[in-house]
Amino acid sequence: MDAVLAKFAAMPSPGVRGVPRTSAEVAAMPNSQHRGRQDSTRQAAVLVVLYDDSYDYDDSYDYDDSYDGTGPHVLLTRRSPGLSHHASEISFPGGRIDDGDPHPFGAALREANEEVALDPDSVKLVGTLNQYLTVGSRTLIHPFVVVSEAVPEVHVASPHEVERIVHVALCELMLSDAWREEIWLFPGSDVDANEGLTVGNGVERAVTFFELNGDTIWGATAAMLRDLLVLVTGIGVARSQPSRDLGARPW
Repeated sequence: MDAVLAKFAAMPSPGVRGVPRTSAEVAAMPNSQHRGRQDSTRQAAVLVVLYDDSYDYDDSYDYDDSYDGTGPHVLLTRRSPGLSHHASEISFPGGRIDDGDPHPFGAALREANEEVALDPDSVKLVGTLNQYLTVGSRTLIHPFVVVSEAVPEVHVASPHEVERIVHVALCELMLSDAWREEIWLFPGSDVDANEGLTVGNGVERAVTFFELNGDTIWGATAAMLRDLLVLVTGIGVARSQPSRDLGARPW
């Protein structure tokens, strides 16, 4: 975890793309200054909760010899199958930014507490990832990276939103069989041209997938996990233009 924290500590203050990196910096700025791009009809904020833990080897995976069964983990959730949008998908804890939220980070903390009973005082803000604009709902997501000194004490607090909690080791995401990327063509009106390569009347956009123990992580969550791995490993390039080498991992 120390190596991960060092990567975020090396970020130029105040964080990525002007987003504050500390709780004090966040609290000092009004919500309107964090709203980001106004072409989105919705705003959301999520927590990327990191913590050290051990994990059991899975014989179905080809682990590298350097994996010793311990290291940084990330907290994810499986969304409830009864939801009208993104049902049963793997996601970060978080949700919509309400008008009453003081700032997006506050919204992410509130949502995580409502969904999985995460104590806001149990985590420390260390950085941010690139904001992500979803294609279908046009939701601008603000991802905040926080660290817990111990395995988070969480449980499903909102069953109509969360089906179960998922703990994933970052090294599992980097396994040779876990990651893949596809290039999808979206209508030009559905995707910001800055998010991909313009092709005719459409936009090509890289779509990231992680296959883990029967779960497929894709879409916004997978894209943000990809950015996290690129950042902490220092290898590859963060999400921007689609990669043409679909057989190569970015780390």
